[in-house]
Amino acid sequence: MLVLGIYSIVFLTIVMGIAITAKKNSKLELFGIALFLPVLTYVCLSLLK
Repeated sequence: MLVLGIYSIVFLTIVMGIAITAKKNSKLELFGIALFLPVLTYVCLSLLK
């Protein structure tokens, strides 16, 4: 589960990097955030168990 947490942090960094570089395309940014939030929530819940 710790590995999954590390992967989620790396994924978040990549998503934020894409969001910053693609500021012109707000749809892509929102899609990235919407895609990541459920994953982050799931990982947090898994780590708490």
